[in-house]
Amino acid sequence: DDDDDDTNNEIIQLWSIFRLLGTPDDRTWPEFTSLPHTAKALQLLPPGHKQSKLRDLFPQEKLSEEGFQVLQGLLTCNPDKRLTAAAALKHRWFAAPRPAAAAAKVGALSFPVKTAPRIKFIPPAMSQKNLLKIPVAVWNAAQQV
Repeated sequence: DDDDDDTNNEIIQLWSIFRLLGTPDDRTWPEFTSLPHTAKALQLLPPGHKQSKLRDLFPQEKLSEEGFQVLQGLLTCNPDKRLTAAAALKHRWFAAPRPAAAAAKVGALSFPVKTAPRIKFIPPAMSQKNLLKIPVAVWNAAQQV
């Protein structure tokens, strides 16, 4: 039973990833179809999950083109094409000069010594709208694996 639960979790994770990043194909990741659970995960995806939705989540006004290149590179499904952390740090997005006002403030900052907090922060509970919503048909199909 634990193996079934693990398989269901993996399929649901794949479904969530492909829904956001798009489904790999023979051009983007030739070895993809030979991986475990791929066939089942692909059966559960509705048509139209070929394209990445990252730019919809991070439009140009929120993340520059250079920043988006880093994000997209780090989240590439194919591990052979994925941007490494070392390569990401060499990307021009990290080398871009900071605005003059921000650069001046960084040198003048002094950091206070941390003291014990007087009030314990309790984060608010996540709202229901932020929880991952998996269509019932996908969930039921994953349970039958």
